[in-house]
Amino acid sequence: MLEAIRRDVAYAWRAMRQSPGFFAVAVLSLGLGVGVNVAMFAVVDALLFRPLPVASPDTLVDVFTSGSDGDEYATTSYPDFLELQRRDDVFREVTGYSPMMAPLNLGDRARIALGQVVTGNHFTMLGIRPALGRLLDPGDDRPGAERVVVLSHRMWQREFGGDPAVVGRALTLRGQAYTVVGVAPAAFTGVVPLLVPELWLPLQHVDDVEPAGIIDVVPSPGATARLERRGTRWMFVKGRLKPGVDAAAAHAAVALLGRQLATAYPVTNRERRMAAIPTRDVRLLVPQAGAPLSAGAAGVMAVTGLVLLIACANVAGLLLARSSARAREIGVRLALGASRGRLVQQLLVEGVVLGMAGATVAMAAAWGLVQALARIPWPLPVEVVLDLRLDWRVTVFAIAVGALTGIVASLAPALQASRPSLVADLKGTTPGAAVAGRRWHLRDGLVVTQVALTAVLLVVAGLLLRSLGASERADVGFDTRGLAAIAFDTDMSRYTPERGVEFWRQVLARTRAMPGVTAAGLVTPTLPFTFNFNQQELRIDTRTYAEGQRGDTIENVAVTPGYLGALGARVLEGRDVDTTDLPGSPDVVLVNDVMARTYWPGTSAVGHVVTVASTGRRYRVVGVVSDYKRHGVLEAPAPFAYFAADQRPARYNFLLARTGGDAGALVAALRRELLAMEPGLVFTEARTMEQALAATLVPARVGAWLAAGFGALGIALASIGLYGVLAFSVARRTREIGVRVALGAEPAQVLGLVMRQGFTLVGVGLALGAGLAAAAGLALRKLLYGVAPLDPGAWLAAIAALAVAATLAQIVPARRALGVAPTTALRAE
Repeated sequence: MLEAIRRDVAYAWRAMRQSPGFFAVAVLSLGLGVGVNVAMFAVVDALLFRPLPVASPDTLVDVFTSGSDGDEYATTSYPDFLELQRRDDVFREVTGYSPMMAPLNLGDRARIALGQVVTGNHFTMLGIRPALGRLLDPGDDRPGAERVVVLSHRMWQREFGGDPAVVGRALTLRGQAYTVVGVAPAAFTGVVPLLVPELWLPLQHVDDVEPAGIIDVVPSPGATARLERRGTRWMFVKGRLKPGVDAAAAHAAVALLGRQLATAYPVTNRERRMAAIPTRDVRLLVPQAGAPLSAGAAGVMAVTGLVLLIACANVAGLLLARSSARAREIGVRLALGASRGRLVQQLLVEGVVLGMAGATVAMAAAWGLVQALARIPWPLPVEVVLDLRLDWRVTVFAIAVGALTGIVASLAPALQASRPSLVADLKGTTPGAAVAGRRWHLRDGLVVTQVALTAVLLVVAGLLLRSLGASERADVGFDTRGLAAIAFDTDMSRYTPERGVEFWRQVLARTRAMPGVTAAGLVTPTLPFTFNFNQQELRIDTRTYAEGQRGDTIENVAVTPGYLGALGARVLEGRDVDTTDLPGSPDVVLVNDVMARTYWPGTSAVGHVVTVASTGRRYRVVGVVSDYKRHGVLEAPAPFAYFAADQRPARYNFLLARTGGDAGALVAALRRELLAMEPGLVFTEARTMEQALAATLVPARVGAWLAAGFGALGIALASIGLYGVLAFSVARRTREIGVRVALGAEPAQVLGLVMRQGFTLVGVGLALGAGLAAAAGLALRKLLYGVAPLDPGAWLAAIAALAVAATLAQIVPARRALGVAPTTALRAE
């Protein structure tokens, strides 16, 4: 058996060398079809399947505490983490960590650095060894321990040129000096995909930086520091299971602990539940990210799967044409006693050889696409890294898909070519079914399949592109032109709260005095289109809440006078916040129109009261603000509240300023003005509102252009398939065409003969693809803006593109048919 396969492989290579044109087209078709699938699998693998770069990842679980908003999987406080550490009946070790941001000063430059604060056992528990120096250890967790930092391998190379003398050097984070004690290995990119840390700090120094992620705060009586407050939840937790303990047992143990803590600490832990989830089931930071990521991955792989099917059909058509040319050879072999199974095996081996060659081309194509994807500038305030690698997992995927594609593409041609029809094979004819006045061949069916699948890709691309265009022209509820935004945290400059308040007051006054500025204001903690949410549990005065019943979770911000005017939001009823809304004066809040209509229908919202559940503080509604988009054009209006910033002063604010001129120039001017006031400022955001809105459209833009690229690839493959069928048909019908010309057929009639065949295949393919395209459009309806799933523009564009491609594909076969000389044709066999 193996010897026979070896001979078949050798024969396949000889046959391919004898037909270099066929071999090149078939391998290129398979390579492109498999290549886009390999590239997309590399993305999906990086986000969903690749295990963490740590020792024994299968023995890790993530521990979560439910949040104030009812979310089952949120963060944990440090005192609760210490309780988990004591569960040595379940865990060998437990580590806590949190993403963090901090202003990094390297002497000649300063910027925001992304890192993690971690417990001292973080690296040892994960089985990570240093590339240089040492990593953190439990001794670094001791109160009063020296401030030390571990650098990522990437940061070591980028910022320090890979200098081994970096160990012992100092760098400054938020005004504090840290000594570099080591460098992590290049393979360790952290425990959160995308958020690749630049450095790691001991957890004891968390107050030197700004923890990021899910922050949940409820009052913690008697506690002052973050590490003492049981009600301040900000840590993510991983535990390594003891031998013989599975994830289900760990979940039961931590769930019991959660109930015990809720009883022991009712003020901070009431209704808080704890859960342990296998780390392999946690995507990004939390399990709930898995569903949208998996759905998106399935959608992407489905689209690239269509490209692969088109490539399969294309190569199958080429193999059918080639097998027809080999009909006499195969017929002779059958007549001499070769079994059909033996012939099928040989032809399938040829398909596998093609698939393996295609997989080689696919890896090159995938590498190029992966490089392009890795260079996409994601619009976030800190750098994120999608660790795309064509590692052994992706290579195995490419080989498997290449082999399978080769088998699928060659199966139908192998079965047809090896069928026991000796008379037809020896005569060189191919039987078929009569359809529409001509013989219907399997090759035609493959072209119809290609056209149908390409129609789906083109309609999807058309819908996404038209939706992108509508999104870019969308009315978001205010004019984004002329708006400049800049943000920073005065605490990062070690300002006291009092000094910070005064500094922000000066910033606002100087901004309003700048030439060209027509309005300015402050907002915290988030601005429209800045990828951040701030929610609180509020209780509405017109609603009755039972004992223990939760209030309503409402997104909110705190604003200064002038902010809404600078933004362009209108006060529909009542008043804006003003300079009289100060600490000690009655607490006030504004609500948007949706919130007013939702909670106080048929009456004025002004004068009603909302209560912040965590503090019991009561705020009277003094105004209603017009609705506008906050996170993207697809969002539906939702309740929103605006508190007076002077009554809730914050160290972190966005400065928003409007100008009648160039907003980009205003951003630069604001940077200069603020740095003149405080040279040590590090900005977390500095861009125009148009840039912020455009940033929210980056996923839609990437998806639309990928779909368009896949559609273009599909139409190219389908055109090749159509060309192959028509060229083969013209070659097989040379005598018929010659007879027609000899009998007086006009060139237009000969041209119509060929073109009619091609457009018939395209028409049938479009008819079959219409249903699939309609289903795909309906499946995308939640992702579309301003475009219906059956949008005529997208459909007409797809039909026009296929018509143009079909016309171009038919030019060469048609010209060849017109060039047939009657005498030559009548002498042809």
